[in-house]
Amino acid sequence: MKVRHMKKVQLTRIITGICITVFFLAGCGQREPFFGAAPVQANDADFTLQSIVDEKAFLDRSRDEGKLSIRYFHFSDQEKGGDSIYIEAPDGSNLLIDAGYEKAGKALVQSLSDLGVDHLDAVVATHPHHDHIGGFISLLDAKHVGRVYMPKVANDTILFEQFVEKIKEKAIPVSFLERGDVIAMNTDVQLDVLGPPKGTGTKNIPTSMSTSAINNLCLVLKLHYGERTFLFTCDVYKRAEFELTEAFGSSLKADMLHAPHHGNHTSSSIPFIQAVRPKLTIFSSHEVYSKTVYENYRKSGSRIAVTGIDGNILILCDGNSIQLVTQRVT
Repeated sequence: MKVRHMKKVQLTRIITGICITVFFLAGCGQREPFFGAAPVQANDADFTLQSIVDEKAFLDRSRDEGKLSIRYFHFSDQEKGGDSIYIEAPDGSNLLIDAGYEKAGKALVQSLSDLGVDHLDAVVATHPHHDHIGGFISLLDAKHVGRVYMPKVANDTILFEQFVEKIKEKAIPVSFLERGDVIAMNTDVQLDVLGPPKGTGTKNIPTSMSTSAINNLCLVLKLHYGERTFLFTCDVYKRAEFELTEAFGSSLKADMLHAPHHGNHTSSSIPFIQAVRPKLTIFSSHEVYSKTVYENYRKSGSRIAVTGIDGNILILCDGNSIQLVTQRVT
């Protein structure tokens, strides 16, 4: 996978704060031109959204050939499951967005092994909360990772300190991303960084922030493949949704939406849903946290899938049509 970025940084020092190790950009690396960074516009042409149930399809790679595949892992547990999304381009280039909570790490490693994945071109830590970075503690020991992408946002927790130390131990290069950056998986698949806002990487971000403040600075990624677009919003709250809507307007539209903050009432404002107009919405959660939010998406005409109800979720795209494959009937 060719991954080019506007700010190339090395993890060269760790500074200990009150209870935490915090990243800082080491020097000012040269800004490089993107590979495949020209704006990609989604085509509004009609396409097929097919929904099928196949309990074995998630680990069956035969369906993937020649397609973009997006796999949502569901880790069943009484505590919050978090996010973990494995993306693979038709040429085999791959990327993992988040890794779930810490206890899910071993299950994530096993699932990736069952899929035949031993190497990850890159992983994305959308923000430093335990249900998104926890599984990386096991993953970084078990799999070779080419690069870590994250926002320049810290958290004063032992888990985040362990995450930083693990990256340093494995000598994995780190890139801090913000709006305007691009991750190019190959010539056909790229992810535009829509959030956090430009300039975040040069600010002195406090090591101790509220949950909402951290969530509103998480990485928001829009994936382009062929005529289709997929919007991954991690845990942004309504405040960040408003800012995204103001910044991007109608270009925020996407065919698939990762429901912000696991479908919680803190997010998925009506103006945001209207701006994105998703045909497919994924709730990465072990339950429906807000019936109101769920109904708002349903009323918008979006097909909805929930990991806690549908199980592991597989999304396949040939560049035009999208196929949703779930493990259970809902």
